[in-house]
Order: sequence, then C-alpha cells, then structure tokens
Amino acid sequence: MENKTAILILNGKEFDSRSFKDIYKDQFLIAVDGGINHIFNNFPNTKIDLHIGDMDSCDQSAIDGLSIEKTIKFPVEKDYSDYDLALEEAYILGYNHFIVFGAFGGRRDHFISNYETSIYFTSKGLNKQSKNLFSILHKSKSTIDTDTPEIEEEVIPCCFSPVVLIGEKENIYFLNSPTKFKFELDTKLSIFAGTEKVKHLTIKGFKYRLMDSEISRNSPLGLSNVAVDETQSIEFTKGVLVVIENKP
Repeated sequence: MENKTAILILNGKEFDSRSFKDIYKDQFLIAVDGGINHIFNNFPNTKIDLHIGDMDSCDQSAIDGLSIEKTIKFPVEKDYSDYDLALEEAYILGYNHFIVFGAFGGRRDHFISNYETSIYFTSKGLNKQSKNLFSILHKSKSTIDTDTPEIEEEVIPCCFSPVVLIGEKENIYFLNSPTKFKFELDTKLSIFAGTEKVKHLTIKGFKYRLMDSEISRNSPLGLSNVAVDETQSIEFTKGVLVVIENKP
C-alpha cells in the first residue's frame, strides 16, 4: 500500500497549535466533529478535506467560516466514536498514517476511548514496516531497523507508528514493528504494553534496558525511562507497544 498521511483534529481541549503549524503541509486534513473549532480558532484559512462526526460539539460559525470539501454526518446515538469512524473512513480512502491532535484534555473517558481506539487500529497491522516519519516532529534523521538493509529518511520518532497522538505536554506513539529512535539525550518517556502481551521485547539506548523480555498490559514496568544514547532501539515480535514521550 502507498504511504499516505492524514491529520485528524479531535475536540479535546488541548490543541498543540505550534506542532500543528510545524507538521501540517497540505496533508489530508480531517476535522472530527468539534475538532473543526480548533482549526477555525487558530488557522481559519486552512481548508478541511473532510468533516466527520455526529456534529454535536461543533460551532456553526466554524462550519460557515471554513472551506470544507466534504462532510459526513452520523447520528448522535451510534455504536462507534467519531474518532473511530474517522479513522475507518480515512483508511477506506487509502490513508495509513494518522497524526492526531486534540486527543487530550477534557473528559477522561473520551481520552481513554481515543487511547483504546488507537491501540485497536495499530493492532490491525496498519502501516507495518512501511514508512519512517521522525523529522516531522523532531526535524532530524533516523535510521529504520527492518529486515531490509538500513535506510535513512526523514521521520517522526516512531518509525512505524500508524497512529500518533500529539499533545502539548506529551506525544503518544503506537508501535506494531521494531523501531529505532533519535530522541534527544535525557528525554523522559515511558513504554507500556498496549495489547495483553508484548513478547520478546528488547530496548536499548535507554537508562533502563530489557533483553528478550515479556511485558503485560497490567504491568507498569516501563514507567519513567530516559534516553541515554544518541540512538535508541525497540524490538519485539508480537503485540502493540505504546511509547509516551514527555515534552520538555
């Protein structure tokens, strides 16, 4: 599948406008329900490619004031969240990288739903070993670790992360493949199992290392690690790994 990136804007109160300005370069832009308010309030000249959701939290002024290519409206009473429906629609349209803003802030139950939905889509194997995205956020280069010879290209710090949640204080990356990073030295982060088990986990380049270990979702073993080498790597054979980067 061709590598295609979509940016989704959710309705969480925490919207990192500075990161959005750095990242957005005419990628396919999806406003999920009230996420359209963030665009209208911060970047009113930005075109929305798709506005999707039950529309119970979007301001009419945002709808009237923005250029919107397409709208998909769902009933308020439904079995799936607006975020879930937006990811599904984007994937049907051929997109397999999802950079998500507005997933933090506001109701805790909404954040848990966003977190679980991100794990679910990553566990489906989307974008497995396909594209390295590090420089979009960190403006540096990273090396991919795959079964093929090493490749250098511009990337975000989770080389094969199908879903990345961008926040003001932290970024969350959902991994389904072995990955190399170039986090800055002393970057604080935590590494957790997103699925019930993550098997044969090896982490190098961090203060606390693991070799061929297994971690479970109900274990906080990966809490509060630190990048100590210029290059870090994470290898595992099964499951979804969640990396939470704490921003300085």
